[in-house]
Amino acid sequence: MLYTGHKCRICGKEFTEDDDVVVCVECGTPYHRDCYKAEGCVASDLHESGRSWKDENTEAEDIICRRCGKHLSPDQKYCDQCGTPAGYEAVGRTGTDSQGMGYNDAPFPGTQINERVVTLEVRPEDEADEGVTYGELTRFVGPSASYYMPRFAMMNRFGFKVGLNIGALIFPELYFAYRKMPWQAIGIMLLRMMLSLPSLLVMLSIPEYSELFITNFQQFPQIVEMLRHIAQFKGADKISDISTLISALDTAICLALGMWSNYFYYKHALRKVQELKESDNSDYIAISGGTSIPLLIIFILMMSVRFIVSLFIINAFI
Repeated sequence: MLYTGHKCRICGKEFTEDDDVVVCVECGTPYHRDCYKAEGCVASDLHESGRSWKDENTEAEDIICRRCGKHLSPDQKYCDQCGTPAGYEAVGRTGTDSQGMGYNDAPFPGTQINERVVTLEVRPEDEADEGVTYGELTRFVGPSASYYMPRFAMMNRFGFKVGLNIGALIFPELYFAYRKMPWQAIGIMLLRMMLSLPSLLVMLSIPEYSELFITNFQQFPQIVEMLRHIAQFKGADKISDISTLISALDTAICLALGMWSNYFYYKHALRKVQELKESDNSDYIAISGGTSIPLLIIFILMMSVRFIVSLFIINAFI
């Protein structure tokens, strides 16, 4: 371990290979976890001077920036070329958890906030919330754990609930379906379909668009008949402004889902893992979680026929 042989500033004891060590995110000073929880960082001299902790028993050598490769002096806290923090590390232990999952000194990467790296030491046996550990959440999430665990830790420790998820922003129905949340996906798909009806009605009332769709669906007489009926709708001008507002609402919903989907998934994972543990089915955590290509394909197919379903709904109400 990096800090073996050095002393904790709080208890004065030297660190050993088996110690649980955490570091101050401000100055990099190492402590025993229990000491740090009780006292916090006591290296006020480093904080006041703006310096960082360094290994005084090791001959000073240049440090190489992890991002751009520039050589830095030992007392530099940030690379002066790219701004990457030079000396912050979260050090845990190496071994396996109670379920045989391996982990090392840095199982999950840090998360950058406001140009300062907050390095979260997240070990599999640490409790996330509601009696669920990060190791169990890792098993539930699957291969994307390296993306989700730092975000889950930020939600748990600091109450952060908002974070951009591009997939959920662009295709929220497909994101939730892929993450095995079919009821959420169905609800979102139905809501967005209903919100799209006024805009679709206005669009199909424009001769150029209605004729284009009629040409494309000539082999389906019933659909062509509905399209011709909708094209004769005379109240498109009256609902044009309403359809614009509803389209803006749909955009706002997608934006909200893109920003909050990680939190929704976090709460979903906690609930599912907790249910499995309470029913003595912990062995099925990995099977219950992960992702589902079949569900994704099903919802893609459902979205592909949403236009036809919308036509039936519009045709029935005009």
